[in-house]
Amino acid sequence: MIELASFDKCTACGACAYVCPKSCIKMTKNTYGTIYPVINEDVCIECGKCMKVCPIISPLESNFHNQSYAAWNKDEEERKNAASGGIATAIYKYALENGWYIVGALMNTDFLVSLKVTNDKQYLTQFRNSKYVFSEPYFSYKEIEELLRKGHTVVIIALPCQIAAYRKIYNKFKNVYYIDLICHGVISASFLQQHVYNIELKGREKIQKIYFRDPLYNTDTFTFTLYNESGKCVYSKNVLENDFYQEAYHDGIAYRENCYHCNFASTKRISDITLGDYYGLGKETPFNFSHKKVSCLLVNTSRGKDLLGKLIESNMIKAIERPREEAINGNRMLRQPCLKSRKRKYFEYYIVKFNGDFNSAISAVIKRYSKWKKMNEFILCLKRSIKQRLK
Repeated sequence: MIELASFDKCTACGACAYVCPKSCIKMTKNTYGTIYPVINEDVCIECGKCMKVCPIISPLESNFHNQSYAAWNKDEEERKNAASGGIATAIYKYALENGWYIVGALMNTDFLVSLKVTNDKQYLTQFRNSKYVFSEPYFSYKEIEELLRKGHTVVIIALPCQIAAYRKIYNKFKNVYYIDLICHGVISASFLQQHVYNIELKGREKIQKIYFRDPLYNTDTFTFTLYNESGKCVYSKNVLENDFYQEAYHDGIAYRENCYHCNFASTKRISDITLGDYYGLGKETPFNFSHKKVSCLLVNTSRGKDLLGKLIESNMIKAIERPREEAINGNRMLRQPCLKSRKRKYFEYYIVKFNGDFNSAISAVIKRYSKWKKMNEFILCLKRSIKQRLK
């Protein structure tokens, strides 16, 4: 019997569809726009290749990271425009200067994000900055394999579950560097599209560009901005200003189901290098820089150590070794996946009730949670009052 990864574990990496010799697995959207693989059993020959390549069914061996660094790009402008320390941009630049190919997340005009393969430096600015939404890796698989077979070196920067898929597919190739990002979770692209469309309707403005952490407002404020076709910012809300999408992402309300059961949110990594924001910097031993513009860089393999050495020698980055525990203690996603909250459970109910209407579901979640919170606070206050009287 052929069985794909279960609903609560499947990351929609599409590796199973890519290796299927009969093309009987299709990446398909469900009722609410969330992507999952579906098998045409009438065509399936039960060869088992899909199960062997699946990083969930047939897990990779992972590594505890050997060394932790506080690192940043020495180019101040690149660092300013990056989500944290700009290390990903430095890696991409080094790769291109050495004739390698790079893979990064690209926001398309329809606000779907796909992983793009290129050796063109014009994409550096488009790969830069965080993209808090599901991204599609499967369209890149064939192109990367062709490049690797021709002897080209490829650097892939992607989410941990995506890196796991790439490693499973290209396990025989040595001319590839795998770099994963510390991930909180991803939201279905259809929810982002709905949210942007609602803002377009209200403002009667056609949206051309999105930032999830706009450098214009400092990336550490997590300001979500939308720009029209003339390049004018027509919408801006930081993480504290009640934007539905921000609320859904940063409170972990609307992630894919697998994000709450993630196999890769762990101290064990499946990449050569791990990158992320450096929360907790200076907590173990003093550090003079703020964490706001510093990347957490974890070296997980000898190849990762080799690449880091090349970046330092090229004078592109500064990297200072830090206690291993500091990175782990400072970022929960290096210890465990996002936990399901009461808000998430409300969302599961309301997204069905409102037939996949994202904004209506989130609005209902916020209202219901607010009522629950007030009721809970009232009950706690009542209990304290009773205890005081009994004394």
